[in-house]
Amino acid sequence: MLHAEAPLFIWNVLEIMYHMVRLGQTQLLGMLLAQLVELASNIHEMKHPVIKMLKSLQKAVYLWEKHATLEKMRLLEQAWGLNADIICRNYDSRLLVVYYRLVWESSCIKLGEDQLDGLDKWFSAVKSKIPHEDSYFQQAILFADPSTTEETAPPKDYEITKALCVSAIQHRCTMTFGESNMASLVRLGLLKSRILGEIDEQSGDKMPQSHTRFQARVMAYLMKVLMDVDRELGLDVDVADRMKNKIALREFGYSSTSPQVIHDMWQLEAFLRKEGYVAEAAKIRRETYKRLEEYVDQVPVDEV
Repeated sequence: MLHAEAPLFIWNVLEIMYHMVRLGQTQLLGMLLAQLVELASNIHEMKHPVIKMLKSLQKAVYLWEKHATLEKMRLLEQAWGLNADIICRNYDSRLLVVYYRLVWESSCIKLGEDQLDGLDKWFSAVKSKIPHEDSYFQQAILFADPSTTEETAPPKDYEITKALCVSAIQHRCTMTFGESNMASLVRLGLLKSRILGEIDEQSGDKMPQSHTRFQARVMAYLMKVLMDVDRELGLDVDVADRMKNKIALREFGYSSTSPQVIHDMWQLEAFLRKEGYVAEAAKIRRETYKRLEEYVDQVPVDEV
């Protein structure tokens, strides 16, 4: 990813920073940025824009640790917005796959209508510029994420869930959300939902499991967007049930020990504990740590 254009890389870095600062993990964030600077220096000269930006973010974290009263979240949101504007003004068709792999499930996203119109063109171009049978698309999108090649059955009611996700996101696009970032998330959800139909059209009678797994990852994203939007609208939402369904989709789309699944399990545990389901939360916690240990054991020694 460090080989990509600087703004695209910084998009995801700022998203990570946003969550770590919100959780009060500024010391851990400083360690992460130091590691990123080290990795980037192996690829670029020290005067490269990526390294300059990372060093600037390091300085910001240093100041935050010294002055606890400094505003952090608003500053990160502004930085994200400026960076997103640079990306939207400098669209490059050669980077379509990179655009697709940005963190769209973002807490920072607040895009204008003109920017969303631009993103609409990007996602539409994925089909025309990078067809699903293209080897680069398959390597970068279809096969890059799942950490297992074993044939496994999709979650229960998989096809029904897929149809419901698509129809629900289409319906939410007809609603008004005011000044919140929900409108952006719904629009982005609609754009990504098109990929589900495109794969169905191109796969014929027998869909390869790599395509089905990819669809599951998109469906999990849509389920997260729909859950956030419905809660924003004040609708009666069974949050725990939706979170469990999202985890099941990501287990199938990635693997049971992937970081995305572990992250979602931590969120489920926190929600259950907050709602008073202490025993169930404790059970989820034990399972999460078990999977985390399995994930760490899978990391090659020479990569630690």
